[in-house]
Amino acid sequence: AKSTPGMMEIGPNDALGAPRSLDVIKPARFARNYPVFAGLQLRLMKGAEGFCAAWDKAVDRGMLRLQDCALERAILGEERPVASQGKIVATYTRHDTALMLFLLRQRMPERYAAPPTQDARPGSALYERVRRDIEAQMPTVAETRAVIDAKLEQLRRTIKARRTREEDG
Repeated sequence: AKSTPGMMEIGPNDALGAPRSLDVIKPARFARNYPVFAGLQLRLMKGAEGFCAAWDKAVDRGMLRLQDCALERAILGEERPVASQGKIVATYTRHDTALMLFLLRQRMPERYAAPPTQDARPGSALYERVRRDIEAQMPTVAETRAVIDAKLEQLRRTIKARRTREEDG
């Protein structure tokens, strides 16, 4: 691969066959060990398109590697030590359920996505839909008055019957 003077050459593989750009920063840093912020500043300079492309490629590969590591950790879990009296006596595998659910939601949102949270304040679509549903189940004013009148009539009859029993008694 072609390199710009003073920069590391970014080739496809090193001597061990591993991609050289596995480290997110190394391919996009100066060979003279300038700090990372210098690389960030260089990206803004005119004529640094090649450097920007190398930087972006390194970041993309780093993100893919991070994604692979997270997936592996979600599947295999991580070994945790069990200590007794200051000594490690065993290990156990801890599976990170939150990480697993996160990955499932990202990869298969149609199946594993959390239900969307909706605004339920007055005037919002959700609020108005729920209000209409509740109002549809509620009796009308006339129905409510009829129920109250029927209960009052029943109460009047009960009181009248009690008074009649007391007067006769």
